[in-house]
Amino acid sequence: MEEDFKSEQLEILQKQKIALVCYLIPIGLSYLIINEEQKRLKGEETYFTSEEIEGLTLINRVVSLVLVIYFGYTIYLTLKLLKKYHMDYSLLTIQLVSSTLTIIAATLSLLTTLYSFDTGVVESEVL
Repeated sequence: MEEDFKSEQLEILQKQKIALVCYLIPIGLSYLIINEEQKRLKGEETYFTSEEIEGLTLINRVVSLVLVIYFGYTIYLTLKLLKKYHMDYSLLTIQLVSSTLTIIAATLSLLTTLYSFDTGVVESEVL
């Protein structure tokens, strides 16, 4: 029974490791977008057009949302695992609530980005 628990726990941890590596995508995109905005403000030549930056920003927001949903899912899997083996999961319940709030924040960030495209309002890129 303990081996089954460890095996299932290792699977969940492997999923989390993969997601952590995927976080390099929004970090890299954020760096690129901020760098382009700095160049634009200084009057320097930029590599991307405004439309391309909007596209990168949208991709960044969507990838970020997918990643926080995925992490929330791994927390849920861990919670189910602890319940299955009749272990204490009270602290993990708090993490699940925190993850849900993070998903809401990422969703609002995506919606704000979409709204800014529709209205032409320039937003600062923050990860």
